[in-house]
Amino acid sequence: FGFMSRATTLPVLLAARLITGIAAGLCTVAAPVYVGEIAPKKLRGALGTFFQLSVTVGILVAYFVGASQGWRQLAQWGAGMAMASGLAAMQLLPES
Repeated sequence: FGFMSRATTLPVLLAARLITGIAAGLCTVAAPVYVGEIAPKKLRGALGTFFQLSVTVGILVAYFVGASQGWRQLAQWGAGMAMASGLAAMQLLPES
């Protein structure tokens, strides 16, 4: 998202979108697997459902923010949310 918000030419924007799309795809596969591995048996289904619900709510919020902001501000908002949630999640992860 950081590269997208700073893109000045179309090829740079397209490359940033490609990298962001690949990273999002990898996270969409890796996160539920990780949650399924570390979660207790009683909570696996609920946590897997919570992941999908979070993705869906995130898409909904992005639509609402995107309706009132330009693409550059939406990319900056996405970068800020990714950094904030990553830092918050690191505090809760078990040490490996």
